[in-house]
Amino acid sequence: MDYLVEVLFEVDAAGDEVVAGSALMLVAGAAGLVVRLDRHARRAPWYGPYQESALWRVGARLSVASSGPVAMALASMHGDGRIRERAVAAMVGRPCPEVMPFLVLRAGDWVKPVRDRAREVPPGMWTPGYAAIWCSVVGASVCS
Repeated sequence: MDYLVEVLFEVDAAGDEVVAGSALMLVAGAAGLVVRLDRHARRAPWYGPYQESALWRVGARLSVASSGPVAMALASMHGDGRIRERAVAAMVGRPCPEVMPFLVLRAGDWVKPVRDRAREVPPGMWTPGYAAIWCSVVGASVCS
């Protein structure tokens, strides 16, 4: 998982939103991978020599005005609820299919402001056309 996060971080640093969107769609297309990434983010160590993972560094790069989809998606999994809330606000402000699986996860976040922001997605994004995205997050068994 660390390697995948590092590669996504490099994709974000390149600044090509088309490539970034494609990378996120590949992640979303692998059943359960978004949930596994989120779980991986929660396991990051709080102390010691390995505390600075890419998922934690991305929080510092997040800016609502200029963040690409990868930065927003990765920051939405940050351990700090304030950073997750900023990431969700950025995703809601610039809705695109690539970040929807990450919004789906945050719609069930344990922090109320994060959860509420994630549920502010424009109505056009909650359509049957996004069924494959929802199924990639919640699992194919729910969508069968």
